[in-house]
Amino acid sequence: SETTVPSRAAACAKHFVGYPLPRTGHDRAPSWIPTRHLYQYFVVPWRKVMKETNVMTVMESYTETDGVPNVANPQHLRYLLRYQLQFDGVLVTDYEEINNLHNWHHIVKETGDSVAAATEYGLRQGTVDMSMIPWNVDGFVNATVDAVETKKVVDEQRIHDSAKRVLKLKYRLGMFRQDQEMTADNAGDTVNQHDQALEMTRQSLIVTENGNLLPLKADSDGLKLLVTGPTSNSRIAQSGGGGGGGGGGP
Repeated sequence: SETTVPSRAAACAKHFVGYPLPRTGHDRAPSWIPTRHLYQYFVVPWRKVMKETNVMTVMESYTETDGVPNVANPQHLRYLLRYQLQFDGVLVTDYEEINNLHNWHHIVKETGDSVAAATEYGLRQGTVDMSMIPWNVDGFVNATVDAVETKKVVDEQRIHDSAKRVLKLKYRLGMFRQDQEMTADNAGDTVNQHDQALEMTRQSLIVTENGNLLPLKADSDGLKLLVTGPTSNSRIAQSGGGGGGGGGGP
């Protein structure tokens, strides 16, 4: 409504694609997924999301599928995401994935400036619009400009396409409407859906029962609980990467 100020926030669907099936079972490990299995099992929920929602941003996965990093996989990002699923929103990398083409995936040869080499490769092969890069931001920007203007290995239209998608997102979010200020009183349902947030939290909880032992009763007399192991005092292991503050922590 006219009385509701845009939230200036967009949902992000992630991680595209095949992220839940690492070969070793460990986070970030490579995936081996036959094409038929990819489309039959992993693409199905993405088709549903793209068809039934208005998701504005997508994050690619920081894994690799059949030896090809998702961030620079034209089959996944150009053909599947952009062409088949018709996603025209903003695509963002997972954590530092442009640089990781050299540092982690090792598909970009180390040169005098590995950031530049990885940036050029990622821009040519993928359709990423935004690089999640907390460190060496200038290196990414300068490498992009150099790839277009000096080395001419990336077409300028490729940059225009991404810039257009980013500006379109900001426009749809009302970020150019400087005459309006969002507060708790006029933010509308985007901020005040407390009941829905509470229900989502309740549905995400897992309560284990085992006779009369679990769940444990806080008022039990003489109750002692031993928590041991290498991750027993690790916030990031128990809460996920975001629990460590930004890039994670102990």
